[in-house]
Amino acid sequence: LKQLRHSFNIDAVGTLAGGIAHDFNNILTPIMGYSEILRLDFSNRIDGDWSETLSSIGHIIEAAKRAQNLIKQFLIYSGKAVSRESVLPIHPVIRESLRLVKTTLPKNVVLHDHIDDSCGLIKVDPLEIHQIIVNLCKNANEAMKKNGGELTVFLQKSYFTEASEKWVEISVTDNGCGISEELQKRIFEPYYTTKEKTQGTGLGLAIVHGIIQRLGGRINVDSTVDEGTTITLYLPVAEVIEEVEKESDISEYAGHGEHVLLIDDEKQVVRATAGMLRKLGYIVTEMSSAQQSLKYFKAENKNIDLVITDLAMPGLTGIDLCRKMKDINKDTNVLLYSGALQEEEKTAAQQAGVDGFCLKPVTLMELAKNVYQTIS
Repeated sequence: LKQLRHSFNIDAVGTLAGGIAHDFNNILTPIMGYSEILRLDFSNRIDGDWSETLSSIGHIIEAAKRAQNLIKQFLIYSGKAVSRESVLPIHPVIRESLRLVKTTLPKNVVLHDHIDDSCGLIKVDPLEIHQIIVNLCKNANEAMKKNGGELTVFLQKSYFTEASEKWVEISVTDNGCGISEELQKRIFEPYYTTKEKTQGTGLGLAIVHGIIQRLGGRINVDSTVDEGTTITLYLPVAEVIEEVEKESDISEYAGHGEHVLLIDDEKQVVRATAGMLRKLGYIVTEMSSAQQSLKYFKAENKNIDLVITDLAMPGLTGIDLCRKMKDINKDTNVLLYSGALQEEEKTAAQQAGVDGFCLKPVTLMELAKNVYQTIS
């Protein structure tokens, strides 16, 4: 019964996370979209020095990206994010995670970090690394809650050896209450927690353990009661270095007058995204009603090269809309444009015939690539 109750709580958090992500990213979309339009306009002007203006616009876009990353962290914490593994350096991900951790620590806890920038590349979803660091630091903070203390995070090359692989080592150390030997045997069990019912679900370390196992890593716990705890994670360095994507010129992904039907119930999202698409060279028909867009599509589908539709809309979801449009014209290209996308939604969308996915908010380059790849 206790496990069932916890499951309901996690499901409720996941539902809440999805709703918040959708609404928040809809707010960020026009902020980022109009900023991208302004940046493109000012970068093309020749009647003066606009470097300061361009710098300010760049700061707005970077702030929007940081807000977007916070929402992504919330989604993955609730287990509702789509996993996206890639080969990347791990040190900037940990630095970003620790910036978030610092905002949550009380004044009587001091954070020290020792990050080696030359550890190599790891194949991982960066959001999962965020989740690991936040969970471990949260637990360390709880262990020092009574008297405060020092929280230390290390990232370094490891001397750990197994299967002749190279490893990266991440350790989180606190000088808190420690964990008894008996409890150490159970801390990675799902739903096991020593906290009050209202203070924890018992899933934090279980999630960490699951992620590390899936990545082929190892976990070590070293703890002494009343002295503190060190949890050390070992992750294998990526054997195959994937080709780093070269910086592209946006003109490579520009449109050439293709007709895009854009559908979203948020009018600000429609206007901002349509403005970006027109800057990229597309002809855009804007719609804020799924039902009205379906009527339009029935009459004009032969003249439409791409449909971009929101996922969550009143009356008709983007997945249902895609299914109906494919029934009318199976060759229609459909790009699902969403502020939050869960694994089960992505699966359902693929089954309905969706050709591509794009998460709000997007930069001009991201939108250009997504549209180009879906039409091509």
